[in-house]
Order: sequence, then C-alpha cells, then structure tokens
Amino acid sequence: MLNFGLNQRSLQVIKEDVYGTQIKQEIYTEFIKLNTKTEMEITLEYWNELAKQTILISSLLSGFSITVTANLLVSEKNNKLFNRILKSATLAAGCFLVSVFAMIQIAMMTTSGGYLENVTANDFYVPKVIGVTTFMIGLLSLSVMISLSGWTKSKKVGIYTTVIGILTLLLIFITMTRISR
Repeated sequence: MLNFGLNQRSLQVIKEDVYGTQIKQEIYTEFIKLNTKTEMEITLEYWNELAKQTILISSLLSGFSITVTANLLVSEKNNKLFNRILKSATLAAGCFLVSVFAMIQIAMMTTSGGYLENVTANDFYVPKVIGVTTFMIGLLSLSVMISLSGWTKSKKVGIYTTVIGILTLLLIFITMTRISR
C-alpha cells in the first residue's frame, strides 16, 4: 500500500493534472482508500449487549439524578445556583430515563426469538439515535450538576468541583471515542 502523506493540496494538484502519469493515479487511489471511513458492521448480539449495559448505567444515573432533584425540591434554599443545579439534575434524570426506554426497545428488537424476526440495524435507527443522544445530554447535565454543586459551599470548593466536573466529562467522552494509532 502506498502512503505518501498527501494533504488536500496534493490531492487538488493530482485532480487538476489531466496529463498525469500512472503513478499519480495510484497515489490518488490510495489516498482515497486511506481517507475513506468504512462503517463497521455491528452484530445484533453486540447491539443487544450494548443496550443491556446502557440500560443498567442509565438506570443508575437516572436514579441518582432523581434523588438529587427530590432533595433540592424539598430544600428551603431558593436562589439562582440551587435552581440551576435543580434544572441540571432534572434534565439529567429525564435524559437518562429516555435513554433507558430507547435501549429497552433495542434490547427487545435484538433479542433472538423476540417479537420481531429478520431485524436489521436500520430497524432500530430511531431508538438508537434517541438513546445515544439523550445519554450524552444526560452525561453533560450530570457533569454540570457536579460542577455547580461546590459553589453552594465556597469559591474554593466551587473551583474544585468545576475542575472535577469538566475533567470527568472530558475523560468520559475520550473513553467513549475510538482513537486509532
């Protein structure tokens, strides 16, 4: 496989060169192959297991967020900071609950011998998009809640919890992405 480290300018020169040689065509072909992302085919069994794990995680995080929401609702304090924490906790709880039910739909569809036969990945596209999106928004809201919580005590604790909240969110997103070497 040819790998000449071409950039977009080199690609443009190759495309514009009408009288190019055979080697330029080979370089162009290899460049296109290297820079074309192929979508990995995920099996239904894998989707089933992924949905089960996401159901578990979302259920736990939703329960935690609902607990924080309930505690803030009965709290006597009523200022902007507490209201923002309450809104963040409520958004996180709602998003995680939606994620749970979207993943239950995927788990039911991908269970062998389930209520649908001949299921493909396209059959659960909507629950997949809704489940993943609400899970990510829930994580963001939970991180905001963690970040804001320390500001109820002092500036020093607020700075600490903000750093921890941001660092937590970044590390979660980094571990959820595929980084190839």
